[in-house]
Amino acid sequence: MRLVHPLLEGIAQRHRVTATLWQRTRSERVVLVDRADNDSSIRVHMSVGQRLPMYIAALGRCMAANSGLSKNELKKRFEELRWDDKPSFEEYMVGVEEAAKKGYATDSGNYVKGVSTVSAAVRNEFGQPVMAISAVGFSAQFTGPALLALGEDLRDRAAEVTQALSGGRS
Repeated sequence: MRLVHPLLEGIAQRHRVTATLWQRTRSERVVLVDRADNDSSIRVHMSVGQRLPMYIAALGRCMAANSGLSKNELKKRFEELRWDDKPSFEEYMVGVEEAAKKGYATDSGNYVKGVSTVSAAVRNEFGQPVMAISAVGFSAQFTGPALLALGEDLRDRAAEVTQALSGGRS
């Protein structure tokens, strides 16, 4: 985590978001293990130690994209999730497919109304998702070019961490 924290700080400052690092647990959940805030007077706060279902929000879409689970297995997990504004399973799968293609996922106010997230998976040497780097902010912040730049930044930082974890094999 000491190696990842400077990456989170850079993301938080460049994009004026809360940058987070989530680690996968054995029970298909993720736990927040680190975060970096920006210096905005109003920002989204998340507490280290917080736990979420692994397939929720943007981090869930990128974890699902790298999970190797079948569509039916993902649907079972999706049905158990609680959202403020639950997307249809078809919409969720479009996001999963986009995450597989682009290397990052987005959630525009589905999990929590008014709050959007962007995430990229960190994989181990076998290609399995073990962590996710995410950015959290108010939905109005995530538009057009700003969203693209944030997504690409997260994807690139997650690739750096993946490379470090796998000893150069990814």
